[in-house]
Amino acid sequence: ASERAVRVRLADAPVVHLATHGIAYGSRARARQSFVALAPGDTLGGRPLDGRLTVATILDEVPAVGAELVVLSACQTG
Repeated sequence: ASERAVRVRLADAPVVHLATHGIAYGSRARARQSFVALAPGDTLGGRPLDGRLTVATILDEVPAVGAELVVLSACQTG
């Protein structure tokens, strides 16, 4: 899935299940940089997307997630 496709669908999805590569940083200073990896290459609002859906992006840019169930499964998440 591309980062763009996931970001566009998050607000309306009844279930979100992402099983992908990712990194979860343990320090408070880097926590917002934690990410799940998606396909890069698209643009959104004229900005190129690198495929890293970060905690900061979800908190600051993505409309509220209304899903009843969210599963995030990734390697290197501690």
